[in-house]
Amino acid sequence: MNIKERYHRKANSVGSFVLIYLMLGTVVIVSLLTIGLNPTLVISVVSAPIWIGIIFTAQAINKKVTKE
Repeated sequence: MNIKERYHRKANSVGSFVLIYLMLGTVVIVSLLTIGLNPTLVISVVSAPIWIGIIFTAQAINKKVTKE
């Protein structure tokens, strides 16, 4: 496999991870705001475990989608 193919594969993987992460994050933010949670708490350190969970979920989905 040459450098161009490896670069393309890695760029595809990173790009799909970013898109999945942004979609999951948007869904979580909108759902938490819909149930009436304070917007400051949704983005702050209090919600850090939720964001860590989103990162792990996005990574798992990305691995299944890109079949690494």
